[in-house]
Amino acid sequence: GVVGGESVVEIPAPAAGMTKTVELTVAVPDAQLWTPENPFLYELVVDTGADVQRTRFGMRTFKTDPDTGRA
Repeated sequence: GVVGGESVVEIPAPAAGMTKTVELTVAVPDAQLWTPENPFLYELVVDTGADVQRTRFGMRTFKTDPDTGRA
């Protein structure tokens, strides 16, 4: 129930029959990482004014070994 990050961008509507792809970065300071012991999930809400899409996701860290390049 707490907003972890927010971004608003104004984008002109595409012409009829056309689509438009938008990339948007939302900073989430002090993100809570997902672990099996603490399966914390965020909810992303995208609202275009005409449609609303929601999806849940977790954040993890991912590292590679600098010597082997293996995960």
